[in-house]
Formats: sequence, C-alpha cells, structure tokens
Amino acid sequence: MATVMVVTDAAGLSPVARPDGDDLPLFLFGTLRDPALFEVVFGRPQQALACRPALLPGHVAVRVDGADFPVLIAAPACRQPGLLVAGLAAEEVARAVFYESTGYRLARVRLTVAGCAAEARAFLPTGRLPVSGERWRLAAWRRRHGARVVVAAGLAFQHYGRVDAAAFDALWPEIEQETAARLAASARPRSRRGGLHPSP
Repeated sequence: MATVMVVTDAAGLSPVARPDGDDLPLFLFGTLRDPALFEVVFGRPQQALACRPALLPGHVAVRVDGADFPVLIAAPACRQPGLLVAGLAAEEVARAVFYESTGYRLARVRLTVAGCAAEARAFLPTGRLPVSGERWRLAAWRRRHGARVVVAAGLAFQHYGRVDAAAFDALWPEIEQETAARLAASARPRSRRGGLHPSP
C-alpha cells in the first residue's frame, strides 16, 4: 500500500491525497493521453515532455457507469496500456489533481516500460464513481467526445485556484451546459448580407 500524505492544492484550498515520492513520473491511462486535452490540463504539449508507452499489470480501464471516462479496476490477467510522463512540475501535477477532482487519488504503482519494471504515480479511484463492466477505449472516446471534452476542460480551468474539489464537482453541470452552447454557436452558420454562409 502506498504511503499517502494529505497536502493542499496550489491555491491552498482543497486537500488532495498524494503519495510520497512526488518526483515519480505520472502514468496516464485514460482521457489525459489525448494530446489536445493533455495540453489544456497540464498547460503544455505532450511533445515538450518525456512521454513513453507503459503497461500497468493487473489492472484494466473500464467505463464509469453512465459516463464515458475510465477508472482502473483490478484484473490479474490484464495489462493496462498507458503513457508514462516524466518531468512534470509540481504545479502541473496540481492541475491534473484539480481536473480529476474527488473521483480519483494519486498513488504509487509498479509498471513496465520497454520490458523493465518502474515506479510511477497514477490516478486510482476513490470509490465515488460507479463502475460499469465495459472496457474503456481511448480511440472510441476521442471520436465520440474528444472535441467536446477539450472545450469543457478549458472552461473548467477558469475555476482553477478559486474553488475546492467539492465545489468544482458541483460546477460540472454548468460547465457542460456552457460547453454545449459554445459548440452549438460555433456550428451555426453566420448571416452575411442577408444570406447564410459558413464561417470563413
């Protein structure tokens, strides 16, 4: 079991669980592997960091019931693929903790990288999210929801450093509504000289 200490986020607002060994790389198994979402959440592009494929033995990512994002569950016969990210600053990790909110906690995990054992941190479930029995896949999520989630994440980070985790969770319905409104507005043809024309 990981040794966990409770600290506050960058704004000193919400307590978050972080494992000892804050210098360990971060293992991403879900939506944060998407380059566009990665850049919004961490504040810089994937290619600016040392990112390598990795496998987490004994686990698999499954879809949260009623949603389309994943949590890790124990599965002895499985190995969950993901992205191992080294060189993140403490503030960048704090941004990810804020985005993942109360449904996840950071903990140490042991994984394999290019056939070698390694240690990392990963977002494990806190038990607050209901789990389905359906395996979650990044490519399918990206096709169905990727663009919408990137817009929502941008709106979410307007609240970074201003609200605690519980308040942030409560804001998600409002963020989703604003996201839908923005996407609808961007898809609507603009009027020009009395006629309807697509945006340039």
